[in-house]
Amino acid sequence: INAEYMGFFEAVEPAASAMAYMACPGNHEAVCHNAGIFEGPCPPVLRNFTPYNTRFRMPSDVSGSRAENMWYSYDYGMVHFVSIDTETDFPKAPMQQAIFDNAGGFGDQLAWLEADLKRAAANRATTPWLIVHGHRPLYTTCPQELVEKIAFPNV
Repeated sequence: INAEYMGFFEAVEPAASAMAYMACPGNHEAVCHNAGIFEGPCPPVLRNFTPYNTRFRMPSDVSGSRAENMWYSYDYGMVHFVSIDTETDFPKAPMQQAIFDNAGGFGDQLAWLEADLKRAAANRATTPWLIVHGHRPLYTTCPQELVEKIAFPNV
């Protein structure tokens, strides 16, 4: 069951063992990779970002997030970094609308994001740069990414 995840960790081991890196969830962390349609239902240990939240420890709690590792922020030097979950917990989120996956339920991401950005704005003298990142692009011209255009229409 863990073959997909272990393959990824073996591939990044040279870099991950030499330097710290931050992770954010994507659509592949929400679903089963090895449990096919003919192999029965997806086991609970592989549903709703469980492998991602089990293997990573991001600074969610220190940034006011109660969403395990799903969204968080931190300051590094003159930069305030914000990691968002582009898969769940906002209106029309792609993995919450999926028929078989139906992931999410980690909390009010948008309320947390608004509060975090307000705190960051008040601290621009110390951290003038702001970088927000997530798995999916906030906007793209690619037709396969129409979900983001619907979810983030004003970006």
